[in-house]
Amino acid sequence: MYVSISNMEHHMYREYEEYLYNVTIKNIQIFNSLDIQKTAETGILTPSNPSHDQINKVIPAHNKLLRKTEFRNGLKLSVTNNTGIRAAHKEMTTLLLHLNDLIEKDLKKEGNGN
Repeated sequence: MYVSISNMEHHMYREYEEYLYNVTIKNIQIFNSLDIQKTAETGILTPSNPSHDQINKVIPAHNKLLRKTEFRNGLKLSVTNNTGIRAAHKEMTTLLLHLNDLIEKDLKKEGNGN
């Protein structure tokens, strides 16, 4: 099951890269919430001052991106992928808890000399 989840995560990463990251990089000026200069100087992630971002430039850029079918499809894929991975993780957690109970019961039997 771990291999299956790992494969799902790899598949999802490829789709994110293709339909979200690549499309975003090609179609908008990236809205960066980091102060790149301070981050580079200190080596510590430093948030930028939100008042420095010009909202009249940010909103149109993101609206342009949301009009891209490729990007919207990428968002839909991310929802379905995350839903599937979440279900797989829940199932795996249930199975691992059951396995843990079996191991604990077996250890108690050994401790009682059985």
